[in-house]
Formats: sequence, C-alpha cells, structure tokens
Amino acid sequence: MDNVLNILQGILEAIGDFFKGLLGGITDIFSATDSTELIYTAIARWVFIFLAVFVLLKSILSLLRSKNPSEVWAYLHLSTGENLPITHWENVIGRSKSCDINIDDPRVSRNHGTLSRDNKGVWTYRDLGSTNGAYINGDKVVPDEPVEIEPGDNIDIGVTGCTLFPISLEERRNNIEMRKMDTILLSPWLSLIALTIFQFMTWLQLKFALKDDFVPSITMAFIGISALMWGYVILLRS
Repeated sequence: MDNVLNILQGILEAIGDFFKGLLGGITDIFSATDSTELIYTAIARWVFIFLAVFVLLKSILSLLRSKNPSEVWAYLHLSTGENLPITHWENVIGRSKSCDINIDDPRVSRNHGTLSRDNKGVWTYRDLGSTNGAYINGDKVVPDEPVEIEPGDNIDIGVTGCTLFPISLEERRNNIEMRKMDTILLSPWLSLIALTIFQFMTWLQLKFALKDDFVPSITMAFIGISALMWGYVILLRS
C-alpha cells in the first residue's frame, strides 16, 4: 500500500513540476523584450502546419472528385470479325499485349504503328518502322511519315485488314452529355485565401526576423506574388 501511495505521489509531483515549468516558460515569453515576436513565432508554427495540411487536403479531394470518363472516339473493324473501340487520342497498334490496339497476327510487329486523332477530329496513321510495313488502300506507308485517314479507309497490317469507322451521332451526343455530367468545378477561393494568409504570415515572420535589414522590395515581392496568383485564377475561371 505504501508503495502505491509513493508512486501516486511521485506522479503528482511530476505533473506539478510540468505545469510549473510550462507556466514559467509562458511567463518568460511575456516578460521578454521581444515578447511580440516570440508569441507570434510560437503561434505561426502551428498555423503554418494547419494551412499547409488544409491546402494539401483540398488538392487531394479535388483530384479524387475529378473523373475522366472513357469515351469512344471511333471503331476499328478487323478482317477477323473483331470490332475494337478506340478510346485514346493516340493509340499504338501492334502484337504486344501492352498496345492500345492489340492485333493477334504473327506478321504484325510488337509495336507496328500509331493511330492518332487531332483536335479537329482528323485521324492519321504512322508506321513505326515495322518489319512488314503497312498499306493504306493498297499504297505502302512510308515509315515515320503520318498519313491522313478518312472513315472507311482500309489499313492492311500484316495479313489483317483494318477499317476505321466513326461513332454514331447518338454516341457523340452521349459523350458530350457524359463529359458535362462528370465535369465538376471546385471552388478555389478557400485555398486561395489560405495561401494568401500563408504568404502574409511569412512576410510578417521575415519582418520580425530581419528587423532593420528588412527592405521594402520584400514587401513588393510578396504583393506581386499574391496579385499574380489571384489574377491568374480569376482569369482562368472567367
């Protein structure tokens, strides 16, 4: 019993010493000549951490909430009877399993060529220096030179014939509607305010730290960075 009482007494004394030391530290801060700077530095350390975590979490949430809908841009019909949807703007065609458009043909190179679409919807084929080459409507394709392809054109790769077909009007409308539904514009203003507070507190920390060495150009630099940040976001949103 006496041992338990001694342990409890020791714990209470340790707790008392801790609070005495904490109170003494706070008293020293307020009694110091540079108490304002010390208090601000002590608070700013925690505020900086909070602001950094807040901005980071907002960025992560925006990435998690954004969606990248898989759209079908065209179809590639193979002479084997397969009808392959094309879901990328640039597609590698070949025998390799890693290709975007895989063709199981021994005369097709592992990375045979690329089928690409530009912003205007124009498709081009480029041969990647394949062993047996490629033919478009019977004409041999020059390696590394893109050739424009119209819907219905025939591309012979190895012993496999490929025909490009566009998507239907209904599929095109569905793609547009899906894109609108999956596009979420998150408000950037809270993150901007947090970054502005971060910049202001950093400026104030420099002012306290540099004292007489603090020059007006530092203030102008911080104002310029903040104005550039706000101007860029407002222009982008408009």
